[in-house]
Parts: sequence; structure tokens; C-alpha cells
Amino acid sequence: MKRKPLRRYRIVTGGIAIGLLVAFWALSLTESPIEAPGGEDANEKEIYEALTAGESTGPQPGKEGNGKIPTDLDAAKNGALLNQQAMNAWHIGDIRQAMSLFQQAIDAAPNNPAPHSNYGRLLTLMTAYQQALPLLERARDLTPNDAQAWLDLATLYERAQVLEKSWEARAKAANLVGTEAITRDEQGRFIVMGGVL
Repeated sequence: MKRKPLRRYRIVTGGIAIGLLVAFWALSLTESPIEAPGGEDANEKEIYEALTAGESTGPQPGKEGNGKIPTDLDAAKNGALLNQQAMNAWHIGDIRQAMSLFQQAIDAAPNNPAPHSNYGRLLTLMTAYQQALPLLERARDLTPNDAQAWLDLATLYERAQVLEKSWEARAKAANLVGTEAITRDEQGRFIVMGGVL
């Protein structure tokens, strides 16, 4: 009996994922392709070198200024609201709007790990690994005891074929939650069991 809700959830999320794939495919036939941040010059060799060097490339979102946590509650609320709006845009397939809103959320609340993680996950799914790396690293730096932050990096490294770093990040997550708690979602991303991305 306990498996039925999980099974229905997986069927529903699988259906949504297929629907989004069809929508994106149809969108790509009618509109110009979405350019990943940074343009088209980032080739696979540069991505591999950036990821294996252990240095993130591109801008470091949220690292501007003195690095202190903002005390302005309104800015934090605004950042959280923008992050939620970005997630909503992503789920209905408005990727350009989602990307814009994620950046606004990061600018509004640079020490909130949620928009960094979510934007990094979106860019990972878009195979914009070089642009996703600094976002996911910042989310990990903000919440080093969050296993999901480590698993997001493990997924990125695995997809970029930097397997040693993927194994290291996954081991860090396993130290936090145990290996039994780590699984994959329907998109092949590492997640903490019971978690939803």
C-alpha cells in the first residue's frame, strides 16, 4: 500500500517530464535556440579543463561585496519570491524567464543557496556545465552540511565525465546522510531519498 503513492508520483512526474520534453522540442522548432550564458565559445575541452582544474569559470554569483549575510529582510523575501517564480516558470517550460528570474533572485539575496542550487540544476540539465559549476559550488559553500548540495555537484561532474570529482562529492554526501539515502530521480540526478528537486 505504501508503494502506490510513490508509484503514482513517479508516473505523474514522468508524464510531466515527457510533456516538458515535447514542449521544448516544439519550442525549438518555432523559436531561435536558447543560448547558454557565456555564448557558444565554451567547447567541451574548455569545460573539461575548468572542471578538472578545480577552478570555476565565469562570474561568481553571490560573491560580490563583503560576503556578509544581508540584514534586509525585504531583500531576502524578494529573493525567495523571485526563486519561486523562477521555479514556476521552469515547470511550465518558460526557460528564458526562469533563467532571468533565477539571476534576479541571486542578485536580490546573494547568500540564499536556493536560487544558486535551482539555477545550477537547470543549467546542468541544459548541459551548460561551465556556467552551472560556480552556482552549485556557491550553494555548497553556503550549506556545506546539505547532502543535496554535494549531490548536485556529483551529478554535474558525472555528466561532464569528471568521474573522480563526482565520486568525491557523492562520498561527502554519503558521509552526511549515509549511502542508503542516496538515489537517482527520473532524470538521472543524484538526490537524497524522499527529496524532490
